[in-house]
Amino acid sequence: MNPYVILCIDQDPLAVEKLSHDLAPFRDVFDLCSTDTPDDAYALLHDLKANEQQVALLICHNAPGNNDGIDLLVNVDNHAASKGARTILLSEAPQYDVILQAVNEGRLNYCMHKPWRADELQRVAEKELTTYVLRRCQHDLLRYSEVLDHRTLLDAQVEREINQFQSQLLAPAESNKADIADRVIAGLYAFFDGNDESRACRTYSANHVLTKENQDNAFLWFIAEGDVGLYKTDDKGQVHHVSTLSAGSLIGSMSFVTGEASFSTGRTLTRTRVIKIDHTLFSKIMTSRSELLPLFIQYLLLHFNQRLKRSIDTEIQLQQTLASLDEPIASC
Repeated sequence: MNPYVILCIDQDPLAVEKLSHDLAPFRDVFDLCSTDTPDDAYALLHDLKANEQQVALLICHNAPGNNDGIDLLVNVDNHAASKGARTILLSEAPQYDVILQAVNEGRLNYCMHKPWRADELQRVAEKELTTYVLRRCQHDLLRYSEVLDHRTLLDAQVEREINQFQSQLLAPAESNKADIADRVIAGLYAFFDGNDESRACRTYSANHVLTKENQDNAFLWFIAEGDVGLYKTDDKGQVHHVSTLSAGSLIGSMSFVTGEASFSTGRTLTRTRVIKIDHTLFSKIMTSRSELLPLFIQYLLLHFNQRLKRSIDTEIQLQQTLASLDEPIASC
């Protein structure tokens, strides 16, 4: 049983059969219900409320000379189980007075004449259901992204996660960082278990280069085990070891996100297990394992925040060093 329902009202069995066929692509995440008359629909709404289900899309036929269908659409917000539902009016011929009434009441989202084209109903249903989910669903938008507007729902989910993260403390406890990293890496290994055709899960010996300074990088490297050194070349061509990253860290995140060249060279210092992911594979993982997206966003933001703090600390230390060099030397 899904939390959201598509409810169709029509006395014509052929129309109901066509509605059921054309709406089949949405069945995985929306229950599909039908009734003959608006009176039957009101009774069904009580059952849906008892089951804690909500009508996301209501498709109702209105016969000429009978306004029961339009009355149902106009009063859709008056029932708890259909409040906020998107609405589509079906009619055999243009009923301008009926349509005008529904428009004036603000309860008609689309009018479709019989017979309709299958692609028309699917297109309109996708648009209206996407609008409903964005407004009403507070969790796991990506559950619906396979059958609705994927790009819109993905962008909305990312924005929600970023806003939620920004509302929290800027620097969560270290235990939280480690926990998030462990959950992301465990989730990735679960995704690739028995299905690693891309050879994303790899083990390298020491001195293997992952990223090269000032060269393009198209991968994210998740360190699952081992240590990776980061190296930076100064103006005189001298290479300096600037940092060591261990299990739970990310390599290449900035260049992967921005498309810019790698800032430093990443080289394994020990036997190291990594998960190597490109943009195509990343999109596939986040689409099929939607529960990983919020974790990954937190993981990435924590990583960027950690880098920012290190940069600030380094800048402060440099300024303090320069200030101490400017101080006059006391005479003996």
